[in-house]
Amino acid sequence: MGMQTSKKNPAMRPRGLLFPALGFLVSITQVPFLVTIYLSIHHWNLLKPQEGRGYVGLQNFRDLTTIQPNVFLSVGNTLKLTIATVLLSTLMGFLVAIWLNHSFPGRAFVRTVVITPMLIMPVIVGEIWGRLFLDPGSGVIPWVTNSLFGYRLLPMSQFPMATVIFISVWEWTPFAYLILTSGLNALDSATIEAARVDGARARQVLRYITIPHLTSYLNITVLLGTVLILPTFGVIYATTAGGPGYATTNLSLAVYQQLFLKYSVGGASALALVNVVLVIFAMTGLVKLLGNLLVRNEVMS
Repeated sequence: MGMQTSKKNPAMRPRGLLFPALGFLVSITQVPFLVTIYLSIHHWNLLKPQEGRGYVGLQNFRDLTTIQPNVFLSVGNTLKLTIATVLLSTLMGFLVAIWLNHSFPGRAFVRTVVITPMLIMPVIVGEIWGRLFLDPGSGVIPWVTNSLFGYRLLPMSQFPMATVIFISVWEWTPFAYLILTSGLNALDSATIEAARVDGARARQVLRYITIPHLTSYLNITVLLGTVLILPTFGVIYATTAGGPGYATTNLSLAVYQQLFLKYSVGGASALALVNVVLVIFAMTGLVKLLGNLLVRNEVMS
């Protein structure tokens, strides 16, 4: 009877058990995306509820280039911040993983300290760096430079984008470290020992064994890092607030400004879709770049 019931009712088949999970996944990912598309082609200003939500087609997207000329700066800042942070945090995570892969006294403590920045919320990270280290009046860095050199260094106003990139790299290096150190742990130690017995030096082991083994882990780091870093908001909001001017305004902050400062739901939705397209292109470009670098390394070897 049980076999007959499973044949008559598709929901009783093993793959039918996937439907609830699939429905939940669609409801939390695709439904909001479709709602965003709907809102992006409608005019809806929260300050003027009497106007309702009228269909405007692609007008919101056209307004981004006419009424909001800073959108191009936001796209450029987003690309700069994402590419620089992903590549630098991946490099730093790789170096830290190689360093902590060797045994030394206190390694367990150092590992705990290294992953600490990733456990702090982005807004808190911005507040720590902005208030404690970079504040023009009471920050540690301006005070130290003024005391030693008679010159007050103000990174947030003099080097705003570089400052945001530095803080983001500090925050996301532990993420890259965790992925890459798991790859190092999966590397067969017998292979390395055999290479050393054959006379391979540490640099040769790193170039011909370790890096090729970590190729898939590097791809994962770049892909996930791009998805997580591209919508950076908290660090920028708590440090430079997008300034000076629009020097550090990225798309995430621009969406916030459209929705909570100008109350334009349609404009914010249009910008959000631009952000989605940028994620796709950034992920594709970074993965291809990483692949080309690894292929070039193999050819040179």
